[in-house]
Amino acid sequence: MSSDAFNIFERIVMSEVDEYHGQRAPRMEVRRRSIPTETLKRLFSGCSDAPRFPVSELLNGKDEGTDLVAFFTLDPLANRVERDVAELLFSRYSRRERDSQRRATFSFSMPVPVQGAYLCYYWANFGFLAGHESLCRFEGSIESPTSLEFLLLGMS
Repeated sequence: MSSDAFNIFERIVMSEVDEYHGQRAPRMEVRRRSIPTETLKRLFSGCSDAPRFPVSELLNGKDEGTDLVAFFTLDPLANRVERDVAELLFSRYSRRERDSQRRATFSFSMPVPVQGAYLCYYWANFGFLAGHESLCRFEGSIESPTSLEFLLLGMS
């Protein structure tokens, strides 16, 4: 499975699932709408920029909640009616055996251009007391990202 054909959101999901500490990978879901800029401003109130991760520029983005489902391959058998998350087609994002009892949910901000690259915030929740939030800096484009760097912000 070459990651060259995956956009930035898919690359992050694949990276997180590869890092998942379990013999089998969880079912994967993504929040249907991106994290609005106003929510990011509340999350990062009082935070300062880190080298290569200028949070202040991320907060200058203009996004009120972009529909993210177009960026993913969804499971055609999943029930997505009246839900704020969409289940991803498992076989596209992992070669491991699927653990139907566990679920991973991802939330993303839309990437914003910063210093010749892009920056986005994401939150990965792997169930009860297992989640974290990070910044991802990447070059290239949203559709074909290169040279990914991550900054872990916190764990729960």
